[in-house]
Amino acid sequence: MAEVRDIPIKFPTKGLVKRFGYSHQPPETTAYSLNIYPYEWETGRERGGVRPGIAAGYSIGSDPSAWCEATWRVSGGGSSRGVAVATKSGTYISTGAGYTGVIAGASGSDFMSCTVYGDWLVQGDLGALDIKVRNLYESESGDLTNGSDEDVFPGLTRAGTAPTNCALVQRWNDRLMVAADNDNPHALYASKMGNIIDWDFSDVSLSGAWSSTGSEGGQIGEPITALIPHNKDCLLIGCTDSLYVMRGNPRAGGHLYNLSEKIGPIQHSAWTKDGADTTWMLTRHGLWKMPPGCGQPPVSVSREILPDDLNGLDPTVSGSKFSLAYDERFRGLHIMVLTGSERIQYFYDLQNGGFWKQDLGFDMRLAAELKSIGVGDKSACQFMTGSSTYDFSLSNTSENIDSELWLGPFAIADQGTTGILASVQAVLGEDSGNVAWSLYVGDSPQEAFNGNRSYLGSNWTRKGLNHRQYPRTRGTVFFIKLEDVANSRWTVEEILARVSATGARRVSGE
Repeated sequence: MAEVRDIPIKFPTKGLVKRFGYSHQPPETTAYSLNIYPYEWETGRERGGVRPGIAAGYSIGSDPSAWCEATWRVSGGGSSRGVAVATKSGTYISTGAGYTGVIAGASGSDFMSCTVYGDWLVQGDLGALDIKVRNLYESESGDLTNGSDEDVFPGLTRAGTAPTNCALVQRWNDRLMVAADNDNPHALYASKMGNIIDWDFSDVSLSGAWSSTGSEGGQIGEPITALIPHNKDCLLIGCTDSLYVMRGNPRAGGHLYNLSEKIGPIQHSAWTKDGADTTWMLTRHGLWKMPPGCGQPPVSVSREILPDDLNGLDPTVSGSKFSLAYDERFRGLHIMVLTGSERIQYFYDLQNGGFWKQDLGFDMRLAAELKSIGVGDKSACQFMTGSSTYDFSLSNTSENIDSELWLGPFAIADQGTTGILASVQAVLGEDSGNVAWSLYVGDSPQEAFNGNRSYLGSNWTRKGLNHRQYPRTRGTVFFIKLEDVANSRWTVEEILARVSATGARRVSGE
């Protein structure tokens, strides 16, 4: 009598792995997936299925480039908190029901970066005569404040000359740090501590302004692409192919040094911080991370799992955009790459360390962290295209989402033998839509994955344990392919397959 055994198949929570041959696919991973999340996003349970749908949000000017969190005093009293987004048509601030233009730019200017220093929104601008500043303490809307220093910067005194044409701006250690000067792309500048309008580089006091171009400054070997406040003691200065660290106060024993001569953030929008204070970067060689603390070198994450998908990114390709953002609700990273005509989108699950390939249907250029605005059913992460915003809407079922997930390979019989896949049944989530499934069976994992479909099952429809189906398909190994039914939103907790050995495996020609 043939040996009969059951194979319990759980959802592959560790995501897509393309590094190994099909015969050595690691446990709890998948050989292919599309628009799948590793857990049920309504409840957080680890039974995966289709990602949440996205819904249109608000207008956001044009060509968003960078963003930062902002808190400001509103007219009539009280305060507002949200996100400031830099675009080519100006800087916009979220209000919870849309975006309001705060700093309007000259026609054709190329806004690049923004940050909040105290109560001032500071805007980096390519081609500007100066760094643009708006006093957020006064109002939540209106153009650039034109008034005396006392009006705009109460209690501060202007000194020196602020660097011009700087596209990057960041707050760190009570200083305003700016870089990416058109004429001096390797230079890093720091305002006086506690004074955003003091740029007197001749002041050598402990709090004086500072630049990397003077005799006391370290030299940066490449044009600067990003300024990353890793922590209060450590500022990362990113270049396309290198990474530098500013540690401590440069006027009080602090120093600038090279951390990597190979790895750096590919663009100013290609880095983010997660909830554990780890810094993440998209580089030419894929996704890398730098743990909390200061001085530890960056560590490769994606090349060990996806050897090719995120490798060889090239910022010189016309129209290239690279976005990386932390999603607080789903505890993961959104990776978005536009290079030439190619679009690559991934969700990286920080809980299980898995990559999940996505197709959001749009050329998403920006993913901003929105911790405290939006409606209750919206995610913490908001996506932006050239002019509009989009949110994950947990109740939205109108978006058409093509979903696909491969499970396997699984052995039907022991090595050297063949067998029959006798029956299959599945447990769906309690709110799952219908699931289409099919079998791919072969004498080797590669043959099964790349071969023709062996069996098309009847859709699983019950919110729980579905009835057995009997494919009775002969072979050595099998994959199960899951798909949506007319864009259904589905989740699967477990599949049970029953197999039996039938005899020795034979190869044609023996």
